Amino acid sequence: MNDTAAWKVNFGGEPLLSAIPLPDSVIGLNQASGILPEGAYTTFRTYQRNWVPKLDEHFRRLQETAFLTLSRPVTIDETGLRKALALALQQYPKDEARVRLTMDLSQHIGDVYISLEPLKTPPPEAYLYGIRTLTRKMQRSNPKAKLTAFLHTAQKTVQASEQKVEEILMVDAKGRILEGLSSNFFAIQKGEIWTAEEGVLSGITRMMVFEAARNLGVSIHLEPPPLRTIAQVDEAFITSASRAILPVVQVDQTIIGDGRPGKVTKALMEAFQAVLKDSLEQLSA
Repeated sequence: MNDTAAWKVNFGGEPLLSAIPLPDSVIGLNQASGILPEGAYTTFRTYQRNWVPKLDEHFRRLQETAFLTLSRPVTIDETGLRKALALALQQYPKDEARVRLTMDLSQHIGDVYISLEPLKTPPPEAYLYGIRTLTRKMQRSNPKAKLTAFLHTAQKTVQASEQKVEEILMVDAKGRILEGLSSNFFAIQKGEIWTAEEGVLSGITRMMVFEAARNLGVSIHLEPPPLRTIAQVDEAFITSASRAILPVVQVDQTIIGDGRPGKVTKALMEAFQAVLKDSLEQLSA
């Protein structure tokens, strides 16, 4: 059985959802996105089947990407999309799902698709001991626009890597660490956070980390850490919807700090859970 599912949302029509037949060879959201029209996308996960975080922000992200791409606004029927999401999750047999909303910006402008795959999160030991990352010189051509066309580039980059790691970090022409292929990157030095603002996606999980940091009184510098100074970094972590805050203990061949998740990262992980709890919205069909 193929556990990946996709639907087109029929705003104002019946049925509300039309299933998109996916070949058995299509596994996961990225491959499903490859057969849907190109456009804007946003990805998040469920909690307790039908609770999702910051849904308003995900709708805003779709519309922001549409405007950046087309230079004109494309509106979303948010009430209709909430109902469609609730119905899709109701029909999906898995307990928790990774969800992707895709807005068509290439064929029928404004059409929206819902794709689901079973939620997979890093194993507990990844949070306990941290993960390794690699770097590659590359960056998004339109950094603030989250476009499905980038997914193909990201997939090719991962496939070309001789080492299998949790994430590959993108480094710009000036040698600065921008973000991961599917995450935002944060460095901690002397108890303060350093992370890129220009040239990266404005991640929604990233925004929640900022809130957690403010709650702890941790200072944030919106500047990308240079790769050449990575040995001086005390702690590091990446963030994404499925990973939340995931400690990084190695970048290329450089060990971060003492090679273990640091105390600021651990405090942020705990504070993040409180922010996440407050952000959850229950969907009902």
